[in-house]
Amino acid sequence: MNKSTRDRDLARAEKSMQGSVSRDVAAGLDAVRKIVEESNVQGVHGPVIELFKVTNEALQTAVDVTAGNALFHVVVDNDEVASAILTKMNAAKAPGRVTFLPLSRLTAKVWSFFLLKFF
Repeated sequence: MNKSTRDRDLARAEKSMQGSVSRDVAAGLDAVRKIVEESNVQGVHGPVIELFKVTNEALQTAVDVTAGNALFHVVVDNDEVASAILTKMNAAKAPGRVTFLPLSRLTAKVWSFFLLKFF
């Protein structure tokens, strides 16, 4: 895929995403992107929705419904990264709302073999 095709696809996906999220969250995501780009903030992985791809389109609706607005939470390395971005957002009086998911605070659930064998 060439750069112009990728840029066009990204723009289309962003426009589609903004139609499915509240104005406040869309503004918050835009503010985070701008701050990360302008300040070269390290440790930002992006919104959950951009970090994976559902390869089976039949399951896309199930993923969307189950994850809901959590798809728009921003994954960062730790609390310090989130705090730095929030400080810059507040200083710039940037509009919007954003929820951060610091990887340093997340833990995975361990599923028992009994449950897994049925899936």
